[in-house]
Amino acid sequence: MYSGKTIPLPARLLGSTTLAAIVCTDVLASTARIHTDQEQTLTLIRRDHQTMQEICQRYDGQIVKSLGDGLILRFASVKSALLCALEFQATLATRSEQPGLQHRIGIHLGEVAFGHEDDLLGDAVNIADCLQHLAQPGGVCLSRSVYDAIVASLPIQLQDGGLVHLNGLASEMRVYHVLPAYSLTSAGQRNSSDQLAAISFTAVVDYNTRMHQDQTLTLGQLQRDFQLMREVGLRYEGKEIKSLGYGLVMAFASAERAVTWAIEVQRALAVQTARLDQEDNLEHRIGIHLGDVEFRDGDVMGDVVNIAARLQPLAAPGGVCLSQAVYDAVMSGLQVSVEDGGLQNLKGIPHPVRVYDIPPPPPVTITRRKVFISYRAKEPDLGLAREFHHALTAAGHEVFMAGESIRPGEDWVQRIDAELQQCDYLLLLLSEKAVASEMVTEEVRRAKGLRDLSPDRKPVILPIRVSFPRTAPLNYDLRGFLNRIQQREWESSEDTPALLEEYLDLIERGALLESVEGSELTLTPVVERSDLPPLPVAEPELPGGQMDVASAFYVVREPIESFCYREITKNGALIRIKAPRQMGKTSLMAHILYQAKQQTYRTIPLTFQLTDEAVFTDLNQFLRRFCALVSRKLGIPLKQLDEYWDDQYFGPKDNCTEFFEQCILANLETPLVLALDEVDQVFVNHRVAKEFLTLLRAWNEQAKVSDIWAQLRLVLVHSTEVYIVMDTNSSPFNVGLPIELPEFTPEQVADLADRHGLIWTPTQIQQLMAMIGGHPYLVRVAMYYVARGDVNFAELLQMAATEAGLYGDHLRRHLWNLEQHKDLATAMAQVVASEIPVRLDAEQAFKLHGMGLVQLHQNKVTPRYDMYRLYFRDRLGG
Repeated sequence: MYSGKTIPLPARLLGSTTLAAIVCTDVLASTARIHTDQEQTLTLIRRDHQTMQEICQRYDGQIVKSLGDGLILRFASVKSALLCALEFQATLATRSEQPGLQHRIGIHLGEVAFGHEDDLLGDAVNIADCLQHLAQPGGVCLSRSVYDAIVASLPIQLQDGGLVHLNGLASEMRVYHVLPAYSLTSAGQRNSSDQLAAISFTAVVDYNTRMHQDQTLTLGQLQRDFQLMREVGLRYEGKEIKSLGYGLVMAFASAERAVTWAIEVQRALAVQTARLDQEDNLEHRIGIHLGDVEFRDGDVMGDVVNIAARLQPLAAPGGVCLSQAVYDAVMSGLQVSVEDGGLQNLKGIPHPVRVYDIPPPPPVTITRRKVFISYRAKEPDLGLAREFHHALTAAGHEVFMAGESIRPGEDWVQRIDAELQQCDYLLLLLSEKAVASEMVTEEVRRAKGLRDLSPDRKPVILPIRVSFPRTAPLNYDLRGFLNRIQQREWESSEDTPALLEEYLDLIERGALLESVEGSELTLTPVVERSDLPPLPVAEPELPGGQMDVASAFYVVREPIESFCYREITKNGALIRIKAPRQMGKTSLMAHILYQAKQQTYRTIPLTFQLTDEAVFTDLNQFLRRFCALVSRKLGIPLKQLDEYWDDQYFGPKDNCTEFFEQCILANLETPLVLALDEVDQVFVNHRVAKEFLTLLRAWNEQAKVSDIWAQLRLVLVHSTEVYIVMDTNSSPFNVGLPIELPEFTPEQVADLADRHGLIWTPTQIQQLMAMIGGHPYLVRVAMYYVARGDVNFAELLQMAATEAGLYGDHLRRHLWNLEQHKDLATAMAQVVASEIPVRLDAEQAFKLHGMGLVQLHQNKVTPRYDMYRLYFRDRLGG
C-alpha cells in the first residue's frame, strides 16, 4: 500500500553526496575509567586508536575524525568496513594485559556529504553512531542495509537484534549483531577492488513480443530511449556499464543520484509517450540495489548486480523498484510516495529482500507549441539555435528554423510570413550581428504587431543575448519592442542546459517571461561607434555632451539643417520631415532637438513605432496615452490627467486640448519642442489618424493667436514607405515647413569615405553610387565593412545584389514588404525586367517611389539603383 508520505528534499545539491560505509567506535565506560586513572586510560585510548589506524589503512579506509575516546571512519566498500571492525575487535581480544579497554562499533551504509575540512555530514553518520551504542562490549552492530550488502558474500553468523528505535529516525530499523570474540578467519577475505556503488538495471516491458512484431522498429525505439537514459545519466554522474539489448546497466557513486536518475528517466519517458503515437512508445522497468561491486574490464561483478536485475521485473511498467538498502539510503530525500512491496524471494538470492516501489508517473497531457527561432547563420548563434531546435522538437513542439525548415526552391518569404503569424513563441537570439540586422528588427516588429492584435497575446517573444552582455545597447526599435521583457544571457556552452530547461518548461506551460518591473521605457541614446556596424535604426535623441561623437558620421545636407534650425525658433513652428526608412530623417530630427536644447527649450521625442497597434483603434485611448507619455517626460503626475479628462461631457480632442493647455503649456517657462517620429503608425486606423492630425493642425493654427499655444513647436517625421498600407489620399500634411531628404551627393559620399579612412577615387565613388545611389545607410554599411577589411571594394560590388552580400538583410526586408502586396510585387517585376522607363498605375508608382525602390521620370519609373534591378529581377522573375 502507498505510504502517502512525502518528505521534502534535503537542502543539499545532488552530486555533493556519495555512498559510504560509516564506522563509529566508542569505549565502554570511558568516563569512569578516566576518573579512576586518567593517564593510563588516555594512553590505552591512543594505543587502540593507533591500532585502528593501522588496520584501517590495510582496508583502504579513512579516519575522518576522533571524538575523544571514539572514532568515525569512512570506507568505499562495506565489506572492507566490516572486516576492519572485526579485525580490530579480534586484535584487542588477543591482548594479554588486563584490564584493557572494551570498544563498541556501529556500521551503517548510506549517503554522506563532505563538510568543512572533510567533515562528514548526513544521516548515515548519525545512524552509525546510534548503532555503536547498541553493540555489545567487544562487538559490532550492523544496520539492515549493511546486512543486505554482505549477507551473501561474507559467511558470518549474525544475531537478529530486531526492530529498534534510533534517535532522530521516524521509523524503526532492524539491526544485527556480530558477537564478541568472533573468529575472523571464518569471515573470508575481501577483494581489494571492491567498491560501493548503486546499480540500476533497466528492461523493456514485453521485449520479446515487440521484437517479434517489428524488430527494426523496436531496435530504433530502444536506441532512442537508451540515448535519453544516457543524457539524463550524464547529469547525475552515472556510468553506463553495458547494454543488454533490452536494457541498460548503470552505476552511480550515490544512491540518491541513482534514484533521482530513475525517477527523471521515467518522467521523461512519460512525456515522450504523450508526444508520440502509441505504437512508437516503449515502457521500461528499473530496479536499483546498492552494495560492494567489482569493476573489471569495463564490466561490473557482484551480487548487487544480480539483485538489481531481479528487482526490475518487480517494478510496474514505467516504475522503479528499490531494495531495502537503497530505500534506507534515500528515504530522507525522497519527494515521491512509495509503496512497501514487502519481503520478496528473488531467484538465486538465499534470503528474502524487502522492496519498495516508486509508481509510474501520472499520464502527461502535452500541448504542442509552435516556436519560431530567429537567429544569424553564424556561430555561436547557429549552434545554439540548433540545440534549441533539437530539444524543442524532441519535446514534441513544432519548430521553425529557416535553415532547417525551408526546402530548396520554396518561397522563403511566404514561409517566414506564415510561420511568424502561426507561432506561439518567437525565440530571439540576439548577438552583436543580430542587433544590426534589418531582418531581425523587422521580424520583431511584425511579431509585436501580431501580438498587439492577438486576443491571446501571441507570439510571446523570448530574447536571449548571445555573447552580447546586457550592458551592450540594442538599436532604438529593439529596445522599445523588448521593453519590460526579461532578456536571458548566453556566454558559453555551460549556459545552454539551464536555458534549455527554463525555456522548455516555460513553453510547455504556455507561460510568459516575467516582466521587468519599472516605468515606461527610458531611451538612453546609443552613440554609433566606428568599431561597431551601423545601426539600422537611428536614435531620435543625441546623447547629452556627446554631440561631436554622435555626429562623427552625420552628413550635413545644407541648406536643410539651416532651414530647420531657424524654423524651430519661431512661435508655433511645425516642421514635416519625409523620407523612406534609413534616409536620415530621425537623425535630422535628433539634431533639431539638440539645437532646440541649446536655446534652453524643453524637448520631447516620441515615437509611435513602439505603441501597441490596438491603441490606434480607439481615439480616446490613443489621446489619453499620448497625454500620459508627454506628462511622464515632463514629470507631471498622471493623476492630473484623470482630473482633467471628462468623458461624460467632452470628447477626446476637447479633453486632450484642455489638458495640454492647462497642465502642460501654461506651466512652461520656455518653449516646448514635441518631435513625433514614425507618425505613419497612426494610420493603422484612418479615423483616428484623421482626428489626431486634424488636432495637431488646429493647435498649429491656434499658435497664431494664442501666446500659450505659440510655445508649442512640432516636428513630425513620417516615411513614405508606409503608403504601402494606407490610402494615398489620406495624408493631411500640407502646412508648416516641408523637408524631403535627398540622397547623398558624390561630394558627400567622398567626405564620408574620408571619415572612414578610405581613399576612394571619383571613379570608385561613381561605381558605388551606380549600385546603391547615395542612400545614407547603405553607403555607411559599405564603408564600415571595407574599412574593417571584411570585404574589398570589388567584392562589395560583385556581391551587392545577392543575399550573401552586405545588403542581404536590406534586400530581404524589401522583398518581404513587397510580398505582402502582390500587386506591388508584380509592378516591381515589370520595372526591373525593362531596360527603359515603365509606365505604371499611378498609385503603384507612388507607393514604390515611397518605398525608395524606384525613381520617377514624369509618368514613368525606373529602378532606383542597379542593386534593386539585379536583385528583384532574380527574385521576382522579371
